[in-house]
Amino acid sequence: LTQQLTEARNKPQAKNRFIRYHGNRCVSSVEESMSAEIWDACSGPLSDWLLSDGIGAGVDIGGRDDLAAYALSAKFETGTDKEGRPIYRHEVKSTAFIATDTKRDLNAEPFRTWIDQGKLIVSDYVISTLKEYLIEDCQAFGVEYVAYDPYQATQLAEDLENEGLKPVKMPQNHGHFSETIADYHLQISEGRFKPDENDTVLRWCALNMAINRDSRDRMMPDKKHSKEKIDAAVAMLMAQRASNLALPRCQGPLVF
Repeated sequence: LTQQLTEARNKPQAKNRFIRYHGNRCVSSVEESMSAEIWDACSGPLSDWLLSDGIGAGVDIGGRDDLAAYALSAKFETGTDKEGRPIYRHEVKSTAFIATDTKRDLNAEPFRTWIDQGKLIVSDYVISTLKEYLIEDCQAFGVEYVAYDPYQATQLAEDLENEGLKPVKMPQNHGHFSETIADYHLQISEGRFKPDENDTVLRWCALNMAINRDSRDRMMPDKKHSKEKIDAAVAMLMAQRASNLALPRCQGPLVF
């Protein structure tokens, strides 16, 4: 119990479980996903992604007045488990977009600063602009797999497939997100997760994001009960899923 209490103090997602199962108190099915202290402790400068063992991408195009974002997740092998399977650390970064005619006040903070710094891209045609940036990044880093929500982005997926990429469906439900979120939390607890220290939009979304658990204790992002927009963080989780599909890069000398 002492060990679980320590975990509950240091992991927002563990707090509700401790209160429910060991405090005998009713709790909400919605919980915080991340604290600023934990996120900032993980953040840092990114490695050379051309040396990674695979990179995946994820896309969350949001709604009309939401952010739209894609994220990239690069994995680097750090060892193997007891069964000989590789263990990876992950580095992540995102690119965010918003429509020119959004109802949001883009002169308000933090949007004004993000726009001035080029961290939030304003566009008349958000999806088209996002697609251009995403394809360019995928080509630069050798990304194949791009996770997308079939409810929102079927046309985008077709366009990406025409560019030689491999879109993979990731519907927004507990079944598709729970394992990825659990792995994300495990990476953080084991020091195997690093977000770009300069990606303030991703940080904002990650700190906003609430997690919902269903009756089977499966997890997914909860946009309705999150403090603010979470699109970049959702794209990050989708990129994590896609990176797990990426085949390891070839190593060693070429033999003819």
